[in-house]
Amino acid sequence: MNRPLAATLCTVLLLGTPLLATADVPEPTTGNFELVPIPQPSLDGMEDDVRQQIEGNRAAIDQLRRQSGAGVELGRALGELGALYLLYNLYEPAYAAFTNAAVLDPEQIRWPYLLAFVDKAEGRLDAAAAGFRRALALEPDHLVSLIGLGETRIAQGRPADAVEPLTRAVELRRTCAACHYGLGLAAVAQGDPRTAIEHFTETLRLQPAATAVHYPLGQAWRDVGDVERAQAELAEAGDGEVQKPDPILAWVRGLGTGASLHFARGRRALSAGQLDVAVAELRQATAADPENVAIRRALGLALRRSGDGEAAVGEYFEAMRLEPANPLNHQDLALALMDQGRPREAAVAFARAVDLDPGFADAHLGLGIALARLGRPREALPHLDRAVALAPENGDAVFERAMTLTTVGRGAEAVAALAALVEREPDRLMARLNLGTLLELAGETEAARRQLDAVLAADAPPEPAARAHLTLGRLDEEAGDRAAAERRYRQALALLPRLPPARLRLASVEAAKGDYLAAAANYAELLTAVPAHREARIAHSTCLLLTGRAADAAASLESGLSSLREDPYLQHQLAVVRATAPEAGVRDGDRAVELARAAYAAMPGPGTGQAVAMAYAEAGRFEEAVRAQERLLGTLPPGDEGRAGAEARLREYRAGRALREPWKEDPSLLYSPVVPLQLGN
Repeated sequence: MNRPLAATLCTVLLLGTPLLATADVPEPTTGNFELVPIPQPSLDGMEDDVRQQIEGNRAAIDQLRRQSGAGVELGRALGELGALYLLYNLYEPAYAAFTNAAVLDPEQIRWPYLLAFVDKAEGRLDAAAAGFRRALALEPDHLVSLIGLGETRIAQGRPADAVEPLTRAVELRRTCAACHYGLGLAAVAQGDPRTAIEHFTETLRLQPAATAVHYPLGQAWRDVGDVERAQAELAEAGDGEVQKPDPILAWVRGLGTGASLHFARGRRALSAGQLDVAVAELRQATAADPENVAIRRALGLALRRSGDGEAAVGEYFEAMRLEPANPLNHQDLALALMDQGRPREAAVAFARAVDLDPGFADAHLGLGIALARLGRPREALPHLDRAVALAPENGDAVFERAMTLTTVGRGAEAVAALAALVEREPDRLMARLNLGTLLELAGETEAARRQLDAVLAADAPPEPAARAHLTLGRLDEEAGDRAAAERRYRQALALLPRLPPARLRLASVEAAKGDYLAAAANYAELLTAVPAHREARIAHSTCLLLTGRAADAAASLESGLSSLREDPYLQHQLAVVRATAPEAGVRDGDRAVELARAAYAAMPGPGTGQAVAMAYAEAGRFEEAVRAQERLLGTLPPGDEGRAGAEARLREYRAGRALREPWKEDPSLLYSPVVPLQLGN
């Protein structure tokens, strides 16, 4: 089948005929009831199996109409026809069919329930409430009708009237997450956040995948004044909706067949956050209609969201093969490639989308982002400029352009762009956060504080809140208030434990006040997350040395060199440890000579020169140690503050003595554990 599903759906939904001229009109067969006409939508364009199913059902109804006494049986057939129409979102003929089924089969709860379901879906809330009450008259303990009535009362703005049916539902089934969720919403609407918290919490206990509940739960915590709990819940908010047990709708879904049905089911599951269901349904839809691009794109999205990026890329490649001139296919492929950490390939796909549609703002934005990630900001900027020009209301484009402006030295323009974005969209917290950071870098500390304080005042999710605390801590540190800075860094890490810059700054503050054990622990935590962090590695080893743990310092530096091969800073630091550690088992003169000479070759200077001489001495090569130290002294002018120490070491080498722990007398031989403030982090 080559017909795109979008066109199929348009045919199903839009092609119709006058209601009375070509309607299925059942003959009245019971009492004095007059059955309503059922609109007969065109089946042209439907998949063959779907069309055959509906036509077969219509034929069975025609046969039953010719039989006397077939009232209940005819009612059930009409109800099944209505269910088929409902599957394909054909609400008008479905409603008429259910209306007739309720007349002919009055003891069956399905029909009043489905009528209420359609009324609720189309916003006829008074009729929906009446329908759920009719269903409950047939079966007072019908769980989903109780839930439906409660939900309808809330939607009507009558939350007090929702409590009774939802409470009855909870009494019937304590494990009903949808019941607790409805009671939580009713409590919110009645201004009772504490009761809402109880019910939302129970909802999530029963259905952890219902991540959408975290949002109203976070709002309720904020309403009772617990900002920390509110932030934690809001950070967990997602798309997963609360699922309720509904055997009647399960029966309706079980009637369906064909790619269109699986496509519709897949899209519903995708919007509800049921990713496993969405992938399974969309795979069935693809199997039924393998050349349908719309289905493949939907399957690609479901796979992306479920974390199977490689499979998503495959679906998008297939969609692109089927419709190579459709820029959306190239855009989708590019986004999936970005998810996979493949910006170079993504840039090619974004560029193709731009070639096909030069006015495609999102493709220009994606291409700009990809080029910026590739370290090509000057090439990225024209595309980001174009994205903003095409869609000036797109805050993401304005934001990405501003951040790219900073990398090409146009910080003032970046500040102006972010300031305008924040003024237009005050709730765009990442824009505020980065505006505060840029103002900090520009030395406008008070303006920076205002923006960062605004981020925190807005109950920001953990990441922007943590980064705001980090930047405020840097401002405190620059102002000389180390205690305030330390509090800020701890707040940042409480929100986002794996935020490397905050861990680095906290360790640096601890080391600066002489708490080397705590500093070493925090540097180690940072290195667990970022093993190749040179400054943290050097600072970690220095803190270990200052607490008498030379063996651990050497092990840390050797580990660092396994990922930062031939790094002269690490080579120098390790050479000093291998040459002068107090423990014989840590010292290794030959290794020290190898490391010290490599560091000196890469960055010659007094510090690395000292390390070469110390290494020779530890290796027992005192003549070379003396010559190295004499060369070093020849580079130091008279009066240099390091000259006296260098002369004392020369005397030791001439006497045939190596050195132990020279950094205790001259800390300049090691790098300081107080890592310099790095505002770019």
